[in-house]
Amino acid sequence: MSVYTLTPAATGWDLSGAATAFHSTFDQDISRDVEQAMDWAEEIIGARQTWWHMRENGRDRWEAVTTR
Repeated sequence: MSVYTLTPAATGWDLSGAATAFHSTFDQDISRDVEQAMDWAEEIIGARQTWWHMRENGRDRWEAVTTR
């Protein structure tokens, strides 16, 4: 089982977990940016994911768990 975390950074997105990567911001519209970041992360992970939005101490992140 792997847990992936997708976190917005100052200039883009950080993916952490069994695979790690960084990508610059996709779109100025936050909704489109989040969707494109999830698509990008799924390409790296190699499978579609169910992402859960989490907010802790005012910081957003999205988490997914996979059995791959």
